Amino acid sequence: MLEANKPYRTGKRLRSAIVLALLVLSGVLLAIIVFRVLGPPITPVMIAEKLSGKTFTSNWIPLANISRELPLAVIASEDSRFCKPWQSPVKNPQAFDCLG
Repeated sequence: MLEANKPYRTGKRLRSAIVLALLVLSGVLLAIIVFRVLGPPITPVMIAEKLSGKTFTSNWIPLANISRELPLAVIASEDSRFCKPWQSPVKNPQAFDCLG
């Protein structure tokens, strides 16, 4: 009797796994779309500060209102190879004046 139900259970588990994977993927894509339009309400740094007893505030400033060099500085701090032309994700790294 148990052998007859085995293919049914395997198929049901496979369907459940596929549905779960699709739900997780949908949730991730929805979060990407939402956070593309809105700033994230909280970050891991904010959580760590709150847990340590500190208070925090955040003021989102549009990219157009900050220094032109700041985005490059942030990228360079994360990826020290950003300004090397053979490893750069941009087509013209000289436009950033980071090679000189």
